[in-house]
Amino acid sequence: MNSIEREFSEYAQLASLYKGAQAFYFEAVGGGDSLSAEELDQWSPESEDGKQVKNFLSLAEREGLNEYLEDGEEYFETYLDYNLNVDFNPRPLINEAELPVGYGNNMVWAEDPSHGTHVAGIIAAVRSNDKGVDGIAPNAVIMPLRAVPGGDERDKDIALAIRYAVDNGAKIINMSFGKAFSPNVDLVFDAIKYAEKNDVLLIHAAGNDASDNDEIVNYPDGTLGKRKSAKTFITVAAGSFGPDESFLADFSNYGKKSVDILAPGVEIKSLAPGNKVKSQSGTSMAAPVVSGVAALIWGLDSSLSAKKLKKILLKSANELEQLTAIVNESSVPLAELLRNPGAISALNAAKGLID
Repeated sequence: MNSIEREFSEYAQLASLYKGAQAFYFEAVGGGDSLSAEELDQWSPESEDGKQVKNFLSLAEREGLNEYLEDGEEYFETYLDYNLNVDFNPRPLINEAELPVGYGNNMVWAEDPSHGTHVAGIIAAVRSNDKGVDGIAPNAVIMPLRAVPGGDERDKDIALAIRYAVDNGAKIINMSFGKAFSPNVDLVFDAIKYAEKNDVLLIHAAGNDASDNDEIVNYPDGTLGKRKSAKTFITVAAGSFGPDESFLADFSNYGKKSVDILAPGVEIKSLAPGNKVKSQSGTSMAAPVVSGVAALIWGLDSSLSAKKLKKILLKSANELEQLTAIVNESSVPLAELLRNPGAISALNAAKGLID
């Protein structure tokens, strides 16, 4: 079984788990069409299968059981239908042309813009909007680019999206996406170098596989295959919360060489389509926290270079060297997992401008 087949099997099992857990519960207790945390607490299954289902459902208590199950089922089924479907071809969705000619269309909204909306809200949601969400840099201007027409992003699309953003005035490029295979990696490397040459800061999510990016690369690779991130590239891990928990989210990737900083990435509340608010977790949420702080600091001093801004963000991070994370069921110092074992701090970064 190759890696794709193994991953497909794993995701199929997870999709089945999300789909079957609620059905198992209702069959066991005799009906119902929605599930509450109170009802789950009162359920005392006798079978081992029932106990496992209750333990699984209990994980969702903070977020809302029904939404948790529906979102999980949709996520894994979509991954099976598109990301791991070798027969899926998204190219007819765009007006493609050969490099370096621009191509594409204006379909930014897409079928489900929830991910991009959530990311943009973290960065720039209007403050005091009666939605319970305050953007980090509400004066930032968002340039939405849809570089993933379905399934894994293609190297050509990412490379040209970076170049388009650079050519059209972007100063910070948030990249809340990633993949494990990059057949045309040089296209993306050249685009990253192009951004650096034009003084643009790139901020990338480390990935959600609980793996070491130094060993299993999560593309786009900000190190350009070298020993540390490029001069205007930051890779962000997701931080958890609470003094009794690992300060690295249990899903977050890490890397002593390749991952630069930590930012909040668990149950982050932000905007959702349809004038709604939603909590989501992932390094996709951690990266825009750093992007928002970067935009805030650049707004305070627009004369900063992208290299200088990166230096300020990393140097001013709250130091977490003495804290630990749980990796492979072992407690490991964050200093062994991150190039810069610190959490992003807007306050410290702002003070860094004065100092």
